[in-house]
Amino acid sequence: NDFWWSKKKNRLKKDTFKFNFKFKIDDFLNQYKYEIMESYFSNKSFIKILAKWKYHLLGIAIIAIILSTIFSSAKFIKPKFKSVGVIYPINIYTYSEESETEQMLQMINSADIRQKLIKDFNLYKHYNIDPKTKYAQTYINAKLDDNVNFRKTEYESVEIKVLDTDPKVAKNMVDSLINYYNYKVAELHKSKYKEVINIASQAMKEKSAYIDSLEKKIINIRLKYGLIDFDIQAKELSKGQVKVLTEGKANNPQGKEVIKLVDNLKEKGEELRSINDYLINNRKTYDSLQVVLDRAKAGFKKKITYAQVVSHPIVADKKSYPIRWIIVLFSTIGSVLMAIFVIAFIESKRNN
Repeated sequence: NDFWWSKKKNRLKKDTFKFNFKFKIDDFLNQYKYEIMESYFSNKSFIKILAKWKYHLLGIAIIAIILSTIFSSAKFIKPKFKSVGVIYPINIYTYSEESETEQMLQMINSADIRQKLIKDFNLYKHYNIDPKTKYAQTYINAKLDDNVNFRKTEYESVEIKVLDTDPKVAKNMVDSLINYYNYKVAELHKSKYKEVINIASQAMKEKSAYIDSLEKKIINIRLKYGLIDFDIQAKELSKGQVKVLTEGKANNPQGKEVIKLVDNLKEKGEELRSINDYLINNRKTYDSLQVVLDRAKAGFKKKITYAQVVSHPIVADKKSYPIRWIIVLFSTIGSVLMAIFVIAFIESKRNN
């Protein structure tokens, strides 16, 4: 009986599980069908609403097209013309791990180049900004950010792009920016060469004074002790001393002169040779400094460019801004979408 009852219970559990599983599957399918039907009728209802308001939506779209076309015209938005120049860095060296192109971008974006551009083209007046207002510098910088752009190309060159209401001004601004860059790099290099010139000149001045002092010491030894060249005189006086001593001429004037020179050589010979070696080494150093100075002067005087113009800017004959079809398209889409939201709100109110 226990075995029969256990078997019966297991069967009842299996049947219950199958029933519950089937019930859950059916419930899920019914819910899915309901959602599909609800979505279908909802979409159908939305399409009916659009069909109901189609003439209103069409009218709104037409009005949006007309108004956006009018307000994007030259009467309301001044057209801007684009001028582009592409330059490549040359004759420069990097200061850190940055590339030459990155260095060019940093320099051409510098504040002094921007200020020079503002001054030379009278941009406060050109952009109708009062320079006496509190935030005049902020306003002019914002205008420049909108109209002047620099970017690194995939070919390691730099593209300069300027937008302006006057195509000639746009082209001239690109040319001026290239010239400003060349001038700035030249001035930076000149300042470095100037430092080298000053350092080398001062070092040469000090070295020249030291050489003069050594030469005076040598002259003094030569005049006072009769020593000219240590190595040559040491060799010759050794021979003369041997000859004087062997021939017994130590007491005559010639012999006394030889003995005196030998004694002078022993006393001042090493000093003379040492001073002479110092003089030779310092003259070599002086000559090396002269080479450095000459190169620095040549670098300071040279006139070269630091930007190779790959693509010269031109005067544009067609505006680049605004792009009217984009303004019209997005204005129309935005107006229609806004109208749909309003219509949906009205219909929901009516249904309620």
